[in-house]
Amino acid sequence: MGSYERFVRRCERLRAVCGGPVRIHFSTRFETHFNDLVAHARRHGVRGMFDLRRTDHFALCAEPVLRPQVEALVAGSPAPAPEG
Repeated sequence: MGSYERFVRRCERLRAVCGGPVRIHFSTRFETHFNDLVAHARRHGVRGMFDLRRTDHFALCAEPVLRPQVEALVAGSPAPAPEG
């Protein structure tokens, strides 16, 4: 199994369970792998799911970034685009 195969299959499963669009944000720590992952996903028909943010991993997990995302999710409205 390829290095991204399992991850892409799980992303497909997540999208199927959610029944709608799913966005996965990657920090700058993943930058060296991002293009390969996206290319692999596209070959398997997965598009428009991944975003590379110019933000550190821990900043993406911090309350100021997560709070508006979670509040939008709970309210049932589209999540705002994170900074970076």
